[in-house]
Order: sequence, then C-alpha cells, then structure tokens
Amino acid sequence: MPTIFGRCIIFCNPARNRKDFPSDRLQTMIRAASGLPAEPVEVLSVVPWVMSPKVARRYRIDRTFLVGDAAARLSPAGGMGLNTGLQSAHNLAWKLACVINGQAGDSLLDTYQEERRDAALWAMENTNRNANEIFSVVASAMENNWDKVRDLIAQSRRRGAGLGQDLGIAYSRGALLPDGSEPMPVDDPINDYKPSARPGSRAPHLWIERHGRKISTLDLLGTQFVFLTGKDCSPAELEKSASAAGACPIVFLQNGRDFAADGFEELYGIFSGGAVLVRPDGYVGARWTEPSPNFTEQFQSAFALILRNTLQRK
Repeated sequence: MPTIFGRCIIFCNPARNRKDFPSDRLQTMIRAASGLPAEPVEVLSVVPWVMSPKVARRYRIDRTFLVGDAAARLSPAGGMGLNTGLQSAHNLAWKLACVINGQAGDSLLDTYQEERRDAALWAMENTNRNANEIFSVVASAMENNWDKVRDLIAQSRRRGAGLGQDLGIAYSRGALLPDGSEPMPVDDPINDYKPSARPGSRAPHLWIERHGRKISTLDLLGTQFVFLTGKDCSPAELEKSASAAGACPIVFLQNGRDFAADGFEELYGIFSGGAVLVRPDGYVGARWTEPSPNFTEQFQSAFALILRNTLQRK
C-alpha cells in the first residue's frame, strides 16, 4: 500500500497541552477517525493551534501595505484564506503599477483598503459561520447524537458551491464610479452568483468570438484598462475617449467590430450605444448604459475619478 501523508485536526479542551497527546494516543485516534484500525500510522509532528480569525484595522500605513494573512487571517473552514489573500494582492498590484508608472496619484492606493477590507470582513463572517457549523456537528457526533448530526448537515448551506463568495464580491466604494443602479438581489449570496456589470462588480464571463477563435470576455482583461462598448457606439467617440485616457494605456473593443457576442449588451446591462470600463483586475470601474451627447467629457471625468482625480499626462 502506498504511503499517505495527511493532517488530522483534533479538538481538545483549552486546558490540555501537547504533553497530553503522545504519539501512541494520537495513532489510536487517527486509526479510529480514518476507519482503518489495522493500518500503521507514524506521527511526524504535533503543532498546537488556536483558531483566531482577525482582519487588520488598516491595510495601509504610508508606504507599507498588508496583504495575505497579514491583512486577514480567516478560519480554515471553507478554504477562503488563500482566495482572499490573492484577491487583495490582485487589487493592489494594478494600483501600485499605475502610481509607480506616473499614471495615477498616490491617493489611488487608499482605495485598496476601501475595497478589500470590507470584502475580507464579509469572508471572515462566512468562514466563522462555517466553523461554528463544524463545531456543532463535531460536538453532536462526540455525544453520539447522529440524528442531530444528519439534521445539521442537511440544513447547512455552507456545503454549497460557494460561487457567490468566489465571484460575487462587489465593492460599494473605492476606485469606481457608481451608476445609480441597485445591486441584484441574491437569496444566498454565499453560494449563488448572479453575473452583473454594475460598477464595483466583477466583469461577467460571456463566450465571444475574436479573430476566429471562441474565447471568454475574461480573456480580454487582466493587464490594462479595457473599454467594452455596444454595437452602436460611435467610432468617433471611441477615438475621443482614447485621447482622453492620456498616459494610461487602455484597450477599446466594440461588439461587432473587435469581437462578436450575442447577448453582450443584455448581460452587461447596457443599450447598443452604451459602454463599460473594466479595470486591470477585472472589476467594472464605470458603466454608461446608453450614449450621451457629452460622453467624452463624462469618460474623462470618470477615468480621472477612478484614478483619484490625479491623472498624469505626458
């Protein structure tokens, strides 16, 4: 039989310590928990651990930024610690790049905390609920109350897909321009995800055709600002908007010209003359549902606001 390496978490009374769990006792507990009483077990290490979820009060102090576990330490129940850390790093990276490259002012970096701290607090609340459910199941099992165990598991929504937690996190403030729309109601924001291009939301996936290949709208994003427009957006407006972007690189892509997608306008919540500005981290920074007579000025103002009114020009 091949060697299997694993980790076993054992709940114990806080009054106990490492000496109360010698290797032979742990081996017996592991065999019982695994259902393999005859298998040999070798204990490689024993590490006492206390779950202590915390979110930092401040994500930035001058030139110092907290990311990962330094910013948000979450319960492992649900596995959201790594996701939350990566999302925060992704959020901060493009803002740092814009400031370092002279395309935005230092105040853009303040939006890192504005956006990500609330998201981390929401994730921590979710993982805390996950942990409490697990504790309830474990406590009931230790009392041999298997009817309660089955009932707790049957009622739990923590065992769902978690798409809402992964893809549905939206920012209500920060490097974005609200368009006055209301967030889409979701019955279960943890497990259910409703795609939306409302500013502050992650730009939704849609299969499109570009250069003869089938790709996702998400394949258009990731390194710079992307301006996605409906089929009837004026080319002249695109050119004016491009010049209004100044030194900050931005890609302009129009449905029907640069890519082909049925249902693009409907999914992104715009009319055929509308447009959506997507940030380098894939989040919608601004949205214009329909064309406007002073669109270029609106675009320039929105772009400057997202970059905190300090857009640099070369």
